[in-house]
Amino acid sequence: MNGRVTRAVAGAALTAALVPGVALAAGPAAAAETRTFVGYGAIPSDAHADAEAQMRAYSSSCVEVSTTSSPAGSAHTWKATLTASC
Repeated sequence: MNGRVTRAVAGAALTAALVPGVALAAGPAAAAETRTFVGYGAIPSDAHADAEAQMRAYSSSCVEVSTTSSPAGSAHTWKATLTASC
């Protein structure tokens, strides 16, 4: 690359960094990942708390998107399926 092209690219990157509202993405690493966590408990809120604890253990940057609760095959156990964006 010649000197003028190098300076133009560097200048554009610096300008983008200084303009409010303009962000430079780091490529694929900047993309959010959807993860599913499954928790179990005696009541739906316990199952949700279990799934949420797994999500937090995976990454503190995960954000809950949705949770579905259902009987887990036993009359005394509930299953929570938590979908998160990490």
